[in-house]
Amino acid sequence: MENPKLSSEVQTLKEKLNEHSKRLEQSAEKLNLLEPENLTLRDEKPRPQPCM
Repeated sequence: MENPKLSSEVQTLKEKLNEHSKRLEQSAEKLNLLEPENLTLRDEKPRPQPCM
């Protein structure tokens, strides 16, 4: 015998977890796209001149 209220709550939590997992995946994809650009900008940044 299942508790309908508990089953509903579990379903809601599963949906939220699924939504958060999708957001996390999208964030990881965005990060992967930005990383090469970040490395390029870092490599193009002028090096500071040593102080005499």
